Amino acid sequence: TALIINKQRPVTESPQGQPGPSYIKASGKCISCHEKETSAVVHQYAISKHAKSDISCFDCHKQLTGQERYEHNGFVLTKKVTALNCSSCHSTEYEQFR
Repeated sequence: TALIINKQRPVTESPQGQPGPSYIKASGKCISCHEKETSAVVHQYAISKHAKSDISCFDCHKQLTGQERYEHNGFVLTKKVTALNCSSCHSTEYEQFR
């Protein structure tokens, strides 16, 4: 449902600096492009536990210390999502993986 709600919200320009998760959720910014370019990924997200838990695209794709920077449509993301990106929510699994 969050996907549908965000899709219907107006597209706005990002505030000063790096857009944060609340901006992404409020504007549906990721979904507005990715449902055209990578609709299967958007669908997978929409039915995922992450979507049901209100985890945004940015929550998993943001650049962390030591990761290569990727500028994408006004957002600074990580060039490659790794287990490190999961560690803030899944610390036990991350430590086991390491």
